[in-house]
Amino acid sequence: MIRILHFSDIHYLPHLGTLALRDFFALRRIAGWLNYALFRRWRFAASDAIVDALAAWSAKEAFDANLFTGDATSLGTPGEIELARKKLDVFAHLPGGLLVIPGNHDRYVLDTSAGNRFDATFSDLYRSDLPETQTDGHWPQVRLFGSSAAILLLHGALPHRNILFSSGSIPEVQLAGLDAALSHASLRNRTVLIAAHHGPFSSDGRHDSIFHGLDDSDAVFARLRRHPGAIFVHGHIHQRFYHPATNSHIPVFCAGSATFAGRESAWVFEIDHPTGNRAIPADFTSGGWVARYENSVPLPCNTKL
Repeated sequence: MIRILHFSDIHYLPHLGTLALRDFFALRRIAGWLNYALFRRWRFAASDAIVDALAAWSAKEAFDANLFTGDATSLGTPGEIELARKKLDVFAHLPGGLLVIPGNHDRYVLDTSAGNRFDATFSDLYRSDLPETQTDGHWPQVRLFGSSAAILLLHGALPHRNILFSSGSIPEVQLAGLDAALSHASLRNRTVLIAAHHGPFSSDGRHDSIFHGLDDSDAVFARLRRHPGAIFVHGHIHQRFYHPATNSHIPVFCAGSATFAGRESAWVFEIDHPTGNRAIPADFTSGGWVARYENSVPLPCNTKL
């Protein structure tokens, strides 16, 4: 059996010691700082302790993989990115290691993106078992687990000049790599988690807005429907949910935020479980993490949680 921990959106806070004056030369980052100071600071104030508890739980459970789908930071400054790497390093040193995708906050403005600061800081964790399918630099990445599971990571978080937009899209050149990976013999007869930061739907099942969601989700999902064992997993929305498969899309799981006060959440995916594949919601409660096996979701999904 393969067990995968999926968490997202830990949003380490921008401590003053990690910020420099040059970090505020972008209007978007000034607006982000105001949003943080007025609305977000209290929601993520306990991120350190919660992530430490999640790492301890992961070590105890001995997950085969720890998958983080982005937004390690709040403003994407170099200091925040370095701090986030130090905090997440404990997962990287666990037997299951750490698979990571940058989120829109990690590629918040053009200065962060142009310098590839997140990639430079986390690139030692970027690895693919099918490097021949990487058509867009490091992406997509494919990791194989046993003979029954795989994780395919897509990167579509790009900076916006407009402060109202936080949407993402998968570049066409990367979609070519997705096609090559999905048709590769190594993925046949496997359950494949397709991981990205942005998702196609909001929690109520409607398409997420052009300001916030995965802009090219139709093109992505047209490809994913060809693989019967594909499951789409993402972060970005700070509320855990899932949507079962329909005629138009494969199952979709959002991890929510692991550190948003009052909504701390994650998913555990069990592949090749004796009673069938399943997804188990996990919550932070009473200072520790716990899996809610009574709320397990069978894969593929046929009912709504």
